Amino acid sequence: MSQPDSQSYNPKNDRNLVKVLPIMLLIGLGLLAGGIYFAVGQAKLMISGREAPGVVVELERGTSSSGGRPGFFPIVAFEPEPGREITFRHRTGGAETRYRIGDRVTVVYLPEAPEEALIAEGIMNALLPLLLLVIGPGMILLALRGIAGARARLRAG
Repeated sequence: MSQPDSQSYNPKNDRNLVKVLPIMLLIGLGLLAGGIYFAVGQAKLMISGREAPGVVVELERGTSSSGGRPGFFPIVAFEPEPGREITFRHRTGGAETRYRIGDRVTVVYLPEAPEEALIAEGIMNALLPLLLLVIGPGMILLALRGIAGARARLRAG
């Protein structure tokens, strides 16, 4: 790595980076922890989950993850066992929902926690954990590299 140009180098910038980058590091660690949490839950569903037919009974208005715009989340009813109906809110929704009231869907659930069911959407169910498991470590690496570089420049300068 080349030595910074002494006329344009401002150590204040590196001191600020050393203060701000640990926040980025903590955010990255939080994203990684969230990714692990959701991935473990998703793995349990894939390995031990059962499937059941369900029906969309309502579209709940909420806030979608894309820019805080209004979104719709499907509310689904299903019977994990005869005579026991469970209703749950699917964890993802959007402004353009692909579900309508009355749509028949396949539900995946754990027998010991049927209230935490999901609509079986294949790879889409794994998208959140995958994104968190990519973005979190990326932020961690960038923050660590930035901190190390700023500290080295401060020691040299």
